[in-house]
Amino acid sequence: MEAEREGWRIPSESWLDRRWREMPKIVKTSLFVGKAAYESRLAPYVPRNYSDLAALQVLCGDHSERDVTVLLADGTLARPWLTVWLDLRTWLLWGWHLDLVPSSATAGLAYADGVRNFGAQPLSRLDEGFFSYIYTDRGRDYRSHDWNGRVIQVHENAIGVDGGLEWICVERRIGILDELEIRHLLARGRNAKEKPVERFFKDVSEWEKNTFAEYCGRDPSRRPDRWRELYAEHQKFARGKRDGSPFIGFDEYRAKLAEFITGHNASWHERATLGGQRIIPLEEHERLYTTRYEISARTLALLLMKAAQRTIGKNGVNCFRPDWNYYHEAMAGFKGCKVEVRYTDGDYSRVWVVLPDKNLCEATLITPTSILNPNKATLEAVAIARAHEQRVIRDYQLIAQSQLRGETAEDRVAQLINPNFAEVDEAQDAAETESPLAAAAPATVHRLTRLDRRRFCEIPDQPRIGSGEIGKLEADWSIFCQAAVVPVREYDYDDQEE
Repeated sequence: MEAEREGWRIPSESWLDRRWREMPKIVKTSLFVGKAAYESRLAPYVPRNYSDLAALQVLCGDHSERDVTVLLADGTLARPWLTVWLDLRTWLLWGWHLDLVPSSATAGLAYADGVRNFGAQPLSRLDEGFFSYIYTDRGRDYRSHDWNGRVIQVHENAIGVDGGLEWICVERRIGILDELEIRHLLARGRNAKEKPVERFFKDVSEWEKNTFAEYCGRDPSRRPDRWRELYAEHQKFARGKRDGSPFIGFDEYRAKLAEFITGHNASWHERATLGGQRIIPLEEHERLYTTRYEISARTLALLLMKAAQRTIGKNGVNCFRPDWNYYHEAMAGFKGCKVEVRYTDGDYSRVWVVLPDKNLCEATLITPTSILNPNKATLEAVAIARAHEQRVIRDYQLIAQSQLRGETAEDRVAQLINPNFAEVDEAQDAAETESPLAAAAPATVHRLTRLDRRRFCEIPDQPRIGSGEIGKLEADWSIFCQAAVVPVREYDYDDQEE
């Protein structure tokens, strides 16, 4: 009635149907389904060719919630998250980690898994314009401080014009990419074609669908009837009417996933990005990765730790709680300085501190103690710290000269007591290098970072020289004579950096 009154012309149903069918699919998807669906299904993407890449030069990483329901130790059900790093050149599943939630920590653990099993990414060569990369989406896990780094202000030692030691405040950018000199490539939008690792996740989903009765699909509407039957049996188990749950355990699923990944790396794959070549990832990796780059386990652990900036106070650095302080004797000479602290959420009993002289020390927690029932360990630790600092004050000239040579008083005394332990280690390394097996092995390069320094208390086979033993010794002024200078190691990290 209103149309007649207003004189509107209403089109027929066939006209509307014809207009709907004439509408381009990209318009329908973008307007009625959403821009995310358009990006995922229809948006153009840049085709890539990876034939000019080196092995492990570009690693593509991502998280994926798996399509299998697993049983946890507490009797609850969950869908695990898989984090992987895939080498674009060889299609090698380089590193992976399975967990309950995705995060920057799981990405770091997956990266560490690849370094341990297949070696690290190649070193950057500035003169040739060669760099190593990671290739990820724009998720916050891969753009966090742990990966992309952040700038902190810390103190470093500098030699003054007058021959003394001075502290200078410098800006330092910290993060896994900065430490390893790796660059970051970001994929555009939500287009799955932009990240080749999505193809691997699709293969995993297909394997899960054909292997596990616990397959649950991508969303609740796609859950098969077999899964619903298992869930009904699990409900009986939760009510105590059944001895066990029919769902697969988390550890059992991880073991089967490891077998699948091993099979993936050892099977044939047709690579459209290599002109249709068929390759086996493991064999292609061995053929192209002629020089193995290694990162020590301790340095890798430090890289994965969280970093913070703290100022050394009376009882060392304060972390986590207002009454938690971490102290080491090596920190005594740098009180008042800003330092970098590395820690892990799994262990609050100690932290690692990068001192202004670029050495690292393991600082332990000084446990707060009660007034009426004092903690003897805490009292003893504070007493030892005070005694050590009194000796530092008393023997300032001796300590200053020792620091000029890059060592502390404890280091000098340790070398005097057992001066040949360094030479023994070097002799053993030389013997291993000259062995027939070592000669036949491919070339190996140890990738060094600023964290690859000798750390305090890191030689378990040697007895630790504590402050008590040092306090009983008298200053040996003969070390300043040229003929009596104690030999030190020739390794100089600063020269290595240049």
